[in-house]
Amino acid sequence: MAFTIPNRPDTTDADQAEPDKGDFQSLGYQKSGVLSGGVVTNTATNTVTATAVSGYLNGEYFNITADTVISMSAPATGNAKFVLINVQKSGGVFSVYAIQGTTANNGMSTSNARFPDFDSTTDMLLAAVYYASGDTDINAAALVDKRVFVLPQANPTVVTSTPGSAVGAIGEIRIDSNLTPATGQTRIYVKTDATTWTNLGTPQTGVSSEEVQDIVGAMFTTDASHTGISAIYDDSGGGIDLTGASSWNLTVAGSTENVTDSETVTINVSSDAEVSLSHSNGTITINDEWPKVRTFTHPGSGATKPAHYLYSDPWGYGGPNPPVYPAAGRWDDQYLYSSLIMASHWPNTNNAWTSGSYSYRWSGVYGVTVYYQSLSGLSDRALKQDFGEVPGIDFVNRLQPQSYTFKDNPGSVRWGIVAQDVEALCTEQGITSSVVTMGEDGLRNLNYVDLIAPVIKSIQDLVVQVDGSKSQSQSAVDYCADFDAKMLAKAPDAEARDTNIADLQARVAALESA
Repeated sequence: MAFTIPNRPDTTDADQAEPDKGDFQSLGYQKSGVLSGGVVTNTATNTVTATAVSGYLNGEYFNITADTVISMSAPATGNAKFVLINVQKSGGVFSVYAIQGTTANNGMSTSNARFPDFDSTTDMLLAAVYYASGDTDINAAALVDKRVFVLPQANPTVVTSTPGSAVGAIGEIRIDSNLTPATGQTRIYVKTDATTWTNLGTPQTGVSSEEVQDIVGAMFTTDASHTGISAIYDDSGGGIDLTGASSWNLTVAGSTENVTDSETVTINVSSDAEVSLSHSNGTITINDEWPKVRTFTHPGSGATKPAHYLYSDPWGYGGPNPPVYPAAGRWDDQYLYSSLIMASHWPNTNNAWTSGSYSYRWSGVYGVTVYYQSLSGLSDRALKQDFGEVPGIDFVNRLQPQSYTFKDNPGSVRWGIVAQDVEALCTEQGITSSVVTMGEDGLRNLNYVDLIAPVIKSIQDLVVQVDGSKSQSQSAVDYCADFDAKMLAKAPDAEARDTNIADLQARVAALESA
């Protein structure tokens, strides 16, 4: 049998003969239907069994390979009840289960029971079981087949991988949207038997790489437009070698191409390729971000310069000498966006070129010995903030100048200060300064330039002390001069006192003798 709405005489109750909303859901939702199986029968008390079933649920193929035994319960006293046997997809798994009628889902009622509500996008009806009021078991006439049969899908289903053997029915079509077809292949698969999906196109094979290479080489050789050029595929080099008369040669990855003066050649070079070229009147464009240029050849003299000449015009034809800053945007600039490891390097003109500029400065320069004619550092007030005092004579007086030699140059006596001593002195006096820094190698560096300010402050302190001593000395001189003046002013009085004393002594002597 298949989908049925029984006539009233064939039923135990009028509720079964009434077309239900669930009936129309099953008939009208054409994305779902049974291909085979799904027969539901009464097999025991309040028990039904659904056979293995395959079909489509909401347009998706399913195949439940085993029978399903389902138990159910009689309705509450005074109520009639429907129980629906459905195929459901839940959590990606297809299964057969029962929706028990309740008053909440409208499947159980004292007056007019209906099919329990269900969602056609997740459920497909197989059978409806009816309990009349007072029934305690399933009545044979109360189990109605509700299967809607469909044919295998005519419209292709889009998938993202090759269909598995257990998927789909014979005659179905699948389109693999992620497949990149090989030559002769398609993205369309048809299920040709119970376990096989067959691609409508078969990849073409049979022509070897060597055969293709020889064909391409022959095309170069026999084409009349290539008069004067011979071509052969280089099996060891992996390319086509072109030979013949030309005005300049271009070598790329072991093969040589000959090009006339009037031609413009564009060469695409991979990041690890090496390119060696020379030219006269032809224009060459190398479309790669980091080509390795091995040699420059001068078009007139034939002189060559090695790869470390990174300047666009190594013979100095195009740029000003000395250069004009800022240099950004000049046609003769050459940028190297990576670390550069080299031996010695020199400017090509004495006292004309710079390393960096006022606007483009290096963040740090490291060296063993620096020879210079003048030393200049940024000191503009606009660049500074957080001004304060610097240590003076007490700090400088406790520095420990010493003579020493470096361990890697024991024969050269140097004068200086030990960084750890300065660091300890700063810590002792509570001074925060970058005069001592730690290098990446863990060794300390001493900024001698920063010591100039404390030395200047010490000199200023000494000047103040000397001026104070001069002032004190002048005060002592002035005091002594004042004292002498006062003593001289009192000299006449002293002479009169001496005369009086002598007169009195004479009188006393006269009296004693009398």
